[in-house]
Amino acid sequence: MMDAASFLNLLGGYLVVIFLPLLAFYIVYLILSRSFHEMGFSSWEAVVIVFVSFLLGSGLVDGVAGVRFSDVALFTYHTYWLVGINVGGALIPLLLSIYLVWKNKLRLIRVLSGITSVAVITYFVTYADPEQGIVSSFLPSFQNIIRTRPTRRPSKPTIRSHK
Repeated sequence: MMDAASFLNLLGGYLVVIFLPLLAFYIVYLILSRSFHEMGFSSWEAVVIVFVSFLLGSGLVDGVAGVRFSDVALFTYHTYWLVGINVGGALIPLLLSIYLVWKNKLRLIRVLSGITSVAVITYFVTYADPEQGIVSSFLPSFQNIIRTRPTRRPSKPTIRSHK
């Protein structure tokens, strides 16, 4: 028979095993939902985006559905290159970008100028390698730094004189 002290130790161990992963999951949820709120998404939209991205991008449903969702083949170039699009790395961000442009009612000229500048920079810094595919010789985040500019100008400080 188990005495009260060993029962409490066992119960405490089980609670730690159960609640620590839940606490870690909740902290990750808070961080992600705050990030998505700053981008303009609601909490529900953030949960759906993360869940669908995880399911489709990880390849977990590939075997169940019989269709490969993580990488979608588009066409064959010559006879040895299969050109495709990655769901988690390209398709979902593209759909999110379209949704944000629509939701925030951005001007089309601003969107197209951003797409054009990134496309031109990407064209000049990538090349085709038969062994690896399309390779970038440039730090990809640098083009985002070049393209990013503040949307609001800081207000001028007002000087008040006390009489």
